[in-house]
Amino acid sequence: MIIEYLGHSSFYLKDGEHTWLTDPYGPGMGFELPNRGSEVVTVSHAHPDHNYIEGVPGKVRVLDHAGSFPGFEGDIQGVLSSHGGGKTIPNLIFSGTIGGIKFTHLGDLGEMLKSAQLSSLMPLDVLMIPVGGGFTIGPKEAYAMVYVLKPKVVIPMHFLTARMDRSKVPLKPAEEFAELFPKEKVEYRRDGRLELKPEDLGKLPQVQVMTGIF
Repeated sequence: MIIEYLGHSSFYLKDGEHTWLTDPYGPGMGFELPNRGSEVVTVSHAHPDHNYIEGVPGKVRVLDHAGSFPGFEGDIQGVLSSHGGGKTIPNLIFSGTIGGIKFTHLGDLGEMLKSAQLSSLMPLDVLMIPVGGGFTIGPKEAYAMVYVLKPKVVIPMHFLTARMDRSKVPLKPAEEFAELFPKEKVEYRRDGRLELKPEDLGKLPQVQVMTGIF
């Protein structure tokens, strides 16, 4: 099972022939979406830095609304939540199992989850969580969310990178989130890539920060 962080809130998950791409972003990010065709593309909300479907080559199956959808190993669940930034915008959380590992992608989550939402997501293995604040929950809220959801692996997303214009992007760097954890629970992956097997869960440092290629 390969997890590749493409930047912002976009991940590419690959297990054998099965592939899952999350939140493809358009131009203007300071970096370019890599060329990755995918069996399934999930879109958390209709903003151009999360729903750039035209940037994904080939024929793709797009999931962009709440519900239960046939997935790789059981259904993929789309759970409705709220976007951050002070506006009432829907945000979708997608959760599904691929490679024997349950992944949950929180999208641009802007508030703490309610009990019904939490129960629909738990238990889970790998959590992709926004940590930059501004448009989403920030480092401290993300830390609290990890405490509640209890994932075995946490991958931060939607944070400030060196290629972004700091004067225009009100995000915080991933380090502000990572520093809330004991050092032994944090690992930095400069190549933006993680190979993971079900038996590895609980053995790796819990927080996997992928920043180097951006």
